[in-house]
Amino acid sequence: NVILLANEWQRTVDELFRVLKPGGWLELLEPDLFVRGGGELCQFAGRYCVGMFEGTGRNPNMIHELQPLLERAGFVNVEVKVWSIPLGWGGVIGQAMSVNQRQFVNEMKPIYVRQGHGTAEEYEVLTKKIFEEAVEKQGYINYHIATGQKPQDAASSFSFPSMTLDGFKRSPMLQLERCIDEEDDDTADENENENEVASKPQVVES
Repeated sequence: NVILLANEWQRTVDELFRVLKPGGWLELLEPDLFVRGGGELCQFAGRYCVGMFEGTGRNPNMIHELQPLLERAGFVNVEVKVWSIPLGWGGVIGQAMSVNQRQFVNEMKPIYVRQGHGTAEEYEVLTKKIFEEAVEKQGYINYHIATGQKPQDAASSFSFPSMTLDGFKRSPMLQLERCIDEEDDDTADENENENEVASKPQVVES
């Protein structure tokens, strides 16, 4: 929800629907930008992220629009589930989530500094306190998982001609391999002829 621009989402999902085979499934996994259950610092971090991405044309609230997004594209049997993952506590999963979020936070440091909110050192101190608060208050991040199926009777405009025998024979890559093999064979024949000439006894007239 922070990679695509707000006006790119529907077009992207429509394209995924187009290339998906009839009966196939699509799964979208998108995180909430807010640390739920955390304290004031965690809420501040969430508000900051939302404001920053909205300012660049993103829609941080797309997680709440996944179901109609898929349905407009033509998907059926659409379901949206929410998984709550602890941030820095709760065992291996929480530790893995902490590592993941720290990488995300580190990538945002230059933006924070460039926007004049503080220095890099101040940012590191602030984010350290946020992660500590998340552990202390057992904060968690909600992941929204949306799944949808392309109807069996839906026409697919995407084909794989090389998956048939005739198509495979006409495959550009196969044709290229054949050309390379033919060139190698010609080179081998030329080398063999040269070797034969070189091995013949040379007659020198006096």
